[in-house]
Amino acid sequence: MIKITLKIEGMACGMCESTINNAVRRAFKVRKVSSSRSKKQTVILTETEIAEDALRKIIGATGYELISIQTETLEEGTSKNRKERIRTADRTIRSDPGFCERILGWIRALKK
Repeated sequence: MIKITLKIEGMACGMCESTINNAVRRAFKVRKVSSSRSKKQTVILTETEIAEDALRKIIGATGYELISIQTETLEEGTSKNRKERIRTADRTIRSDPGFCERILGWIRALKK
């Protein structure tokens, strides 16, 4: 898993965040993208690398200024990924109580 953090100038509201998120989703295959106007950043989680010039082109096309790009590789099983899997399992349990026992065993194993 690759985490790409973009520092972006010009976001002022929730629509600005949505515009950037939608542009990234349309242009690249990503697992997750979220933008924060208060932090002036967009975080992308993806399975494959994304070229820096392609990111600059997409963000530039939205009218915002891409200041910097930071890329890091997340190892499978890191605590952040683990917490994400636990949250996903928790949502599954709430939506399908009959599935509960099997998922609870999985969650207990993850918490060890």
